[in-house]
Amino acid sequence: MNYLWTNGCFDILHVGHIKLLNYIKMLAKSVDLKVVIGLDSDYRVQQMKGYGRPINCFKDRAEMIREIFNDDVQIQEFQDDTALKTLLRTFQPKIMVVGSDWKGKKVIGAEFAHEVAYFERDEHSTTKTVQKIMISPTNPFGGQSVPQYNPGWSCPNCGRGYSPHTTMCAYCGPQQYSGQAGNDSTGVRYLQCQYK
Repeated sequence: MNYLWTNGCFDILHVGHIKLLNYIKMLAKSVDLKVVIGLDSDYRVQQMKGYGRPINCFKDRAEMIREIFNDDVQIQEFQDDTALKTLLRTFQPKIMVVGSDWKGKKVIGAEFAHEVAYFERDEHSTTKTVQKIMISPTNPFGGQSVPQYNPGWSCPNCGRGYSPHTTMCAYCGPQQYSGQAGNDSTGVRYLQCQYK
């Protein structure tokens, strides 16, 4: 079977994602190819984008894509560049679609595709969307940008890493922390939440 391949995080779907996925659907139908989407694992997204990402877990991201394709899509999870190359070597796609921002750069696994097609990207990005939300006056930090997360500290409610320099976890909303540091049974440092 011949395949059309693309890959990405697809964390918070935005207009740019929808345009790309609709383009892929149209292209695949016009040349009778089966669509395969390589979806970054939660671990890989966190490694690439930082703590607090992904916003949506792998299962939810995959489900959103399946809905757009009416289940007429294969989704393949990968954790690193080696796994991505292995998938591309296995599928040997007839067409690999990547964003236009990759023109002139080395595209991981492109050597296994018969053709690389570039989709014209626009200004939309999940990272920009997250940044907009976090500097919004309605966020729990009162419009201030959220500090960088520190992997050595985690919230006892949600388990996500956060900065010990703030009194609040960005994901648990307005709960206040006592500021008393401790260690749980796994040795992870945390700030004890005053409210349960």
